[in-house]
Amino acid sequence: MICFSMRKSILGLAACFFVLCASHSAKAQNIGIGNLQLSLDNAWVANGYGNATGSTITVGTQLTGYVTVNGVTGNGGTTYVNCWALNQSTGQGSEIYSTATPVSLYAQFPWTPSTSGTYQVYCSADYQGNYANGTVYTGNITLVVNP
Repeated sequence: MICFSMRKSILGLAACFFVLCASHSAKAQNIGIGNLQLSLDNAWVANGYGNATGSTITVGTQLTGYVTVNGVTGNGGTTYVNCWALNQSTGQGSEIYSTATPVSLYAQFPWTPSTSGTYQVYCSADYQGNYANGTVYTGNITLVVNP
């Protein structure tokens, strides 16, 4: 009877261990990591923060954007960063910056709006690595572009 009771306890512990190990496998988990920031025309946004408004500019004015990704060095994978500008007045959008990096990033890029309208500019970072996977988005920077 004691032998049966011990066997039952051992089998119960083994089943519990199997369930715990199965739920905590070594694969990457889908969690947000890092910090993604965008600045354009003296306006600044980041993942987890609100929207911002830039100055009113004229068509053909070249702006300098800055995108920063922190906290991804050591993830053992690649982070894909993309920034877009959507002209809300026309419904047209375009990618204005794109890069892939295995480490933290601070990059500068030019953007020159070619049509007038109200633009929303934002970025995303898609993390693919050994320790964390996921996608984060910045808030929107709104810019008015006059003819």
